[in-house]
Amino acid sequence: MFSTEVSPTATLSDSSYDSYTINLSYDDYQLENGVITVKNAKSVYSPLDGVVSSIIQEANGFSVEITHSNNFKTKINGLTNAYCQINERVYKNIPLGYLSEANYSVCFYDNESMITNYDITNDTVVWQN
Repeated sequence: MFSTEVSPTATLSDSSYDSYTINLSYDDYQLENGVITVKNAKSVYSPLDGVVSSIIQEANGFSVEITHSNNFKTKINGLTNAYCQINERVYKNIPLGYLSEANYSVCFYDNESMITNYDITNDTVVWQN
């Protein structure tokens, strides 16, 4: 069986968030204060390939944290189901969860600070300096 599990001691790059190009594949979304709210979606995808570093069940559903580098993470909140496991490699073109109704949110983090200095143009995240 093919395993996508990654060793917790696997070496990650030190790439900063602004070195990544993120092309969003969401049909209906809104950006406000660094939070992307994805509307009317069923399958949930990571915006970039990465490794699942945290899964937490909260009142509004599951929260999944994906690590892309030592400095850059994505947090996806509000999933009905999470198909992934901690230390599993996830890909931007394979669903990591499901949403039965409502919306979910996507936030980007530089270390532990939420990134708010970006815009979305033609479905591409444009980092602002």
